[in-house]
Amino acid sequence: MTEQQVIQRLLKVADKGLRHAHYDRTVELAADYLAYVTGEGLDKMLRQFVRRESVELFNQRVKITQHITTTVVSNIEDVFRKTSRSNYRRTLEYEGDTDGDGKAAALEAILKKFNGELTVDGWCNTRLLELNFTDPNTWVVLEWKAFDNRYKSAQPYPFEVPADCALDFKFDPRGELLYLIAKATAPGMNDRPLDRLTLYLPTRSVSLDQIEDDDPRKMSAEVFGGKFWVLTEHPPHNLGFVPAMRAGYKRDALTKGATYLASYHSAVPYLKKSIKTNSELDLTASLHAFPVVIRAQDDCDAMGCMNGRVVALDGNETTCQSCGGKGKKKPTSTQEEIVVSMPSSPDQVVDLEKLLVYKSPDIGILQWQTAYVDA
Repeated sequence: MTEQQVIQRLLKVADKGLRHAHYDRTVELAADYLAYVTGEGLDKMLRQFVRRESVELFNQRVKITQHITTTVVSNIEDVFRKTSRSNYRRTLEYEGDTDGDGKAAALEAILKKFNGELTVDGWCNTRLLELNFTDPNTWVVLEWKAFDNRYKSAQPYPFEVPADCALDFKFDPRGELLYLIAKATAPGMNDRPLDRLTLYLPTRSVSLDQIEDDDPRKMSAEVFGGKFWVLTEHPPHNLGFVPAMRAGYKRDALTKGATYLASYHSAVPYLKKSIKTNSELDLTASLHAFPVVIRAQDDCDAMGCMNGRVVALDGNETTCQSCGGKGKKKPTSTQEEIVVSMPSSPDQVVDLEKLLVYKSPDIGILQWQTAYVDA
């Protein structure tokens, strides 16, 4: 593809909303991975047992559940973090620095300021590892501010393009990246979020910027997708390659290696399974693992209450406000006890161990659930 063909592709991305072939999969994986690592969004992965669980009971189970996937993934991540603590030596050599004129030292000084307080090594050992766990299809683009190469060297820094912002890219048959189209959003003059689409090429980059409706550049702007855009061509860098790479390394077999998976992806089925089983264990432990009070229930003694109904002098019936229409005294807490009706005659008395009894549940199922989750 020529540069002009790629620029036409950029315009189609803005106008038609085109995306690379595996866009939806990479975005979905990133959302799931982030939930496993941080815990945010795990409640959405819980499923309601429609046949035996009402919406109210399901919401109660969501509140009770304490997810454990974050701990599991953290334990996996700790293994990868050990690599940076191992003994290793990195050697940097600068071509042409045979006389020790300080070129290698100057380059080291640049690398030390790669990402704020993080050196290149520090960034690889921390942020790159985090991205591998949360969004391995994030593109890391090397960018730098404008500089005069007669007096200074470029000061590169990493610009992250998450999966949902990596709109389109393409490789040539040899596997070299031909281009990357990335989206970024920033507030405009009226605090309205505006998009910037940047096309990264082997020789330069081109930006397509969305502008405000009252921007003076509107007269010369192009309209794509119902928005006004202006095209900006940046000075060439002539690197000969697109300065971008992805954070992941585990190839996705489903996309034939075109995209990547998190390093712990093989454990994802177990993580999904643990969300359900752990939720059931928390529910059992919270609601069924403790003794329950069972007692006979007294009739409501509110004035005029007849089996939960109150008849006025004019004959109109209303619901008893004291018992709520049940005809029985309200227990202190429905979660603390189970009540049975008070018998109307002595021969109907049920001996509940003198009408008050504590019943302890069989904890066998709880022990089985605990062992199942631990396994």
